[in-house]
Amino acid sequence: MKKRCFALLLAVLSAILLTACGSSADSGGEKGRSVRPKSEDVAQNTENKEGAGDEQMQEMIIDAGGQSFRAVLYDNETARALTERLPMTLPMEELHGNEKFYYLEEGLPTEAENVGSIQTGNIMLFGSDCLVLFYDGFDTSYSYTRIGQIEDAQGLAEALGNSTVEVAFRAGE
Repeated sequence: MKKRCFALLLAVLSAILLTACGSSADSGGEKGRSVRPKSEDVAQNTENKEGAGDEQMQEMIIDAGGQSFRAVLYDNETARALTERLPMTLPMEELHGNEKFYYLEEGLPTEAENVGSIQTGNIMLFGSDCLVLFYDGFDTSYSYTRIGQIEDAQGLAEALGNSTVEVAFRAGE
């Protein structure tokens, strides 16, 4: 049932035209309950969207607050460009009680889309240079470029805290 709902969501999202991004101050929304996709859903979405087929999924490790989180990355130009910059440690700022963000010195390639719903553990790009790590899900009307998904985000909110925090991104092991 979850796979069918996810497939339907993908069909609806692919029908929506890509739009330009607004300002980061507007990127929040009302908090809502959401379901986090599993790694096989990330892989399925990547195959459907990018024609990845037999390509290996990239992984990334995110360290924050003394905890490590494994993330599966989408097979797209944005994720590949980000992994070329690893490892990196960023002072990520708090926004809206549901996300941490950091403006990169150089932008990344974009494929922005109105994602409709943010899932806990989403890693996305807002505009071309704002890396965002979501620790709480909610509905949104804003556009993001998908980068990846933390597989098990349990404890992520606690690890990130409620203020600026150092977050390390490194290649998967």
